[in-house]
Amino acid sequence: MIPLQMQIKNFLSYGSELQTINFNSYPLICLSGKNGHGKSALLDAITWAIWGKPVK
Repeated sequence: MIPLQMQIKNFLSYGSELQTINFNSYPLICLSGKNGHGKSALLDAITWAIWGKPVK
């Protein structure tokens, strides 16, 4: 499964404002940034959306 678009709200470091992420226009994505900026939370949200639970 390849996610094309994701909306995140109230998930880990993502707050009450709805965030929409469109993956459709990118053939390859690299997550980078400082600690605490939501990189792992984004991957956890994708995992939750696909399998409905966190992967341990």
